[in-house]
Amino acid sequence: MSTLGVVVNTKDAAQTLARTLESVKFADQIVVVDMQSSDDTVKIASKYTDQIFSTPDVGYVEPARVMALSKVTADWTLVVDADEEIPETLRRYIEAVVAGTAGQPEAVVAFKLPRQNMMLGKWLEHTGWWPDYVLRLFKTGKVNWPSQIHAQPQVDGQVITLPANPEWAIVHHNYQSVSQFVERVNRYTTIQASEQNLESALASPLTSLFHELFRRLFLFEGYKDGRRGVTMSVLQSLSEAVRTAKLLEKAELLDEPIRPAELSQQTQELIKELKYWQADLMVDQTQGLTQVCWRLKRKFRL
Repeated sequence: MSTLGVVVNTKDAAQTLARTLESVKFADQIVVVDMQSSDDTVKIASKYTDQIFSTPDVGYVEPARVMALSKVTADWTLVVDADEEIPETLRRYIEAVVAGTAGQPEAVVAFKLPRQNMMLGKWLEHTGWWPDYVLRLFKTGKVNWPSQIHAQPQVDGQVITLPANPEWAIVHHNYQSVSQFVERVNRYTTIQASEQNLESALASPLTSLFHELFRRLFLFEGYKDGRRGVTMSVLQSLSEAVRTAKLLEKAELLDEPIRPAELSQQTQELIKELKYWQADLMVDQTQGLTQVCWRLKRKFRL
């Protein structure tokens, strides 16, 4: 009978880890790789498994995840973050996959699972964070996970993507406060800037900020998540601006002059983009001749 191994990487996760491990205790094997936690993370983990390993903290999870995956001896692997949990409905489906009773073809070696992101205490259904598919369940040895920050796993075989159903989604308790978001942004953008090439520094923090804001707020309908969605759209756009600014700093381009004509052009382009999204929003809210007018405004960005 096939077995399931769960991989969890931790760093000062004492507040969330028990909930995570409780939700995956149905697994045959639990591997925890800790990144030099200073709280009770390891103590909590020891209540659920004796397969606990330590690795240096480099500021992001991918190298520790590679180490954890190398420790799995089960037939199937499930990757879970220390601030995530597996709900009952998803657990039953995972058990069926491992047992071979879920009806998946033999060629299928991995599954992309939807993920519910709890932002500032509640689930964001829009704003670009749903269904937020992540490849987390796979046959052991069929996935290669690069060690770069936010790197995507490489799969040797067929992948199934589950329907965007909350009952089959990983629950991710992400960004529990604005302060936590800001702290992570500073850490992640520093790492991203160190790994990106200097050509990326040619972008403007101004355009990076507003492009991301418009994308989250309008394209991904962040406004439908209310003030929380608008807030997260703004915070995410600030993250993009900070990343671009750190690239400029790295490339030693902060002393470069900005010509008024260049700034004017950037501003005009942003205004046109905003007018497009304003008109696009109103097209869905109006009918008849009024809607036709908004369609024309959207087309010509008036």
